[in-house]
Amino acid sequence: MHDTLIEFSPRWTNASGLEEVLRAAPSANLSSSSEVRFRIPKGCQLMTDAAVRLLALFNQLDHSTRRVLVDFEDDENVVPGDLDRIGFFESLAPGVVVLPQRPISLGATHYRNPCVRYEMSPMCQAAQ
Repeated sequence: MHDTLIEFSPRWTNASGLEEVLRAAPSANLSSSSEVRFRIPKGCQLMTDAAVRLLALFNQLDHSTRRVLVDFEDDENVVPGDLDRIGFFESLAPGVVVLPQRPISLGATHYRNPCVRYEMSPMCQAAQ
């Protein structure tokens, strides 16, 4: 069984661009592979609308028992840093593997300021 690889281009990616990438790649939902790898190269910048859709996709795939790997090839950590500041990693399912590593700090907590930038957070907390 082969793994599914979805590769992004080194450019700004909005929701429309994300849909183009997903249409051109093997279907992560329909594939029989147990692992889906998303390769985000140096130079790829994710706009907020694309980041929110990716977050939903990553979490859905993780929930459907797929192993999800997100490989940020940006050696300067620009994209993961931007995503961290808007709360992306706080909302990402714990089972999703982030390469080279998931940020340890919670940037959204540090940068939280409603006048400066949008943040992602759950609309309601699950009952415990």
